[in-house]
Amino acid sequence: MANQLTRYATVATVDTAGEGYFIGVVVQAAENDTGIAFSGVNQVWTWQFVLPFRATTRQIIAEVSTGGAAGKFYGLGLYDVGKNLLVQTGAIDAQAVAVTSTSVTAITLEPGVYWFAQTCDDAATQFRLLGFGTQTSFTSANENTARGGTAANPGVAGVLPATLGVVTANTSRSIILAVFEP
Repeated sequence: MANQLTRYATVATVDTAGEGYFIGVVVQAAENDTGIAFSGVNQVWTWQFVLPFRATTRQIIAEVSTGGAAGKFYGLGLYDVGKNLLVQTGAIDAQAVAVTSTSVTAITLEPGVYWFAQTCDDAATQFRLLGFGTQTSFTSANENTARGGTAANPGVAGVLPATLGVVTANTSRSIILAVFEP
């Protein structure tokens, strides 16, 4: 699917700073809330989504709304459809209550299927999250195959694994609102 669109039409492209963005899992901003995103340390929660346009990412932005313990970290990233890591923030301080913009090596994503992933080594840290309606839509999406849940491979101190491994369907946790900018 990744290159089907390019065979038939001009592809919309988001690759200039200040012009466009996407939010992991959804293309348009959804309702949001704050809360706990993990039920245990070093878990990797992941959700599948379709990116309908070409996008270059150089910044990943997220917000800690209630800080965790000192020395704790979280991380966000994207995987390809085969569950191989494409880009990640690396370890970000989970104690600091702040909106954090993390520079990453520029990557151009073609239209296609991707996995958004999040990990943290502190289960008490709270984040700005996508709204409840977005999360519960994965109850239906998980009916025939796991499209949202926990990955078999764990994170380590806010660093995502190189591959997700098997994803076990689960909708008991919310998706961190992560903005991907050019």
